[in-house]
Amino acid sequence: MALETEKSQLIIDEKKGRKVAQNLKIDIIGTLKVIQMAKQKGIVQSAQPVIEDLQKAGFRFS
Repeated sequence: MALETEKSQLIIDEKKGRKVAQNLKIDIIGTLKVIQMAKQKGIVQSAQPVIEDLQKAGFRFS
């Protein structure tokens, strides 16, 4: 779908998937960027609780 839609961004964190997307010239962002954008737009008050919840759920950041 990202290949079919102009000015789209793929949200992906998995290393191999990011590499494939980059090779296909797909604009990518990760989960942390999405959280940062949500904070900037006032969707979330603070990024830290969101990040902590993700970590508790087993999400790993590198």
